[in-house]
Amino acid sequence: MEITALVGAILDLDPTDLADDRPLSSYDTWTSMKHVQIVVALESAYGVSPSVQEIKEMKTIADIRRVYVKERTP
Repeated sequence: MEITALVGAILDLDPTDLADDRPLSSYDTWTSMKHVQIVVALESAYGVSPSVQEIKEMKTIADIRRVYVKERTP
């Protein structure tokens, strides 16, 4: 599943309504528990476990992409 679609599904939002550079915490449906759900779903989908620091840095969809592209690049 593509990152934007995955985040949209967890936040109960249409992925087309999500902006890459908008903080996830600015969406009304975001909670810290949903942030954890996003991280767990990404780990499951991509087989990558980000560090605690990387999780803290994942504030936007663009941030999430940077973490997962960096982790998947040899």
